[in-house]
Amino acid sequence: MAITRQASAASNGIKLILKNDTIKARRSIAVSSSLSASTKTKSSQVEGGKLEKKPKISKKKATKPTPTWEYERRCWDIPGCGRVCGVDEAGRGPLAGPVVAGACTFTQEALKGELGTVLSGLQDSKKLTEKQRETLYELLIVHPGIEWAACVVGPREIDAVNILQASLRAMERAVTSLPFAPDAILVDGNKVPPGLPLGISQAVVKGDAKCNSVAAASIIAKVTGTD
Repeated sequence: MAITRQASAASNGIKLILKNDTIKARRSIAVSSSLSASTKTKSSQVEGGKLEKKPKISKKKATKPTPTWEYERRCWDIPGCGRVCGVDEAGRGPLAGPVVAGACTFTQEALKGELGTVLSGLQDSKKLTEKQRETLYELLIVHPGIEWAACVVGPREIDAVNILQASLRAMERAVTSLPFAPDAILVDGNKVPPGLPLGISQAVVKGDAKCNSVAAASIIAKVTGTD
C-alpha cells in the first residue's frame, strides 16, 4: 500500500508537472501568436504607407523688415506736404563720447528720377557694412534732390542733461539746421523732441527699419559720428 501510494503520488506528481508544462506551452504559443500577428499588422501598415515617416518641414527664418517709403507717402498724401524729413541719432551706446543726430529730407518729385532706384539699398545703418554706409553717405550728401544736416552733442552737455535729453536735443538741432523747414517729420523712437512742432512730427518706433528717410538719417548720423 505504501508503495502504491507513493506510485500514485508520483503518478499524480507527473500528471501535475505535465499539466503545468501544457499550460506554459499554451501560454508560450499564445504569446508567440500575438507577437506574430502584431508584426504582420505593423508590416502591412508599413507596406500600406500608414507608418511612413512624415517629411520634416523646414522652418523659414523670419525676414528682417526693410524700410520703405510708406510712411513718407502718407505724409505726401496730405495737401501741401512736400518735404518729409527723417531724423535719427547714433552714439547712445558708448558710455563716453558724443551723440550725433542726422536729419534727411526728401520730396516726392526727387524720387521720381534715378534717385528712387539708387536709394533702393537703404537700410538701418547698423545692418550695413562700413563700405555700404560710406557709399550711401556720399550719395546722400551730394545729391541735389536731398537736404540734410547733422548735429553733435558732446560729453559735457550729455553729463549735464543725461543721454536721453542730449539725444532729443541733437535731433531737434539737426532738423532746425536744415536749409528749408520740412512739412512733415518722422522721428526714430517713441518720443518727439520737445522743440519740434507736434502737428507735423511723428515718432516711429524702429523707424530706421521702417522708413527710408529715417534710415537715410541714421546713415548720416553714423558716418558723421565716426569721422
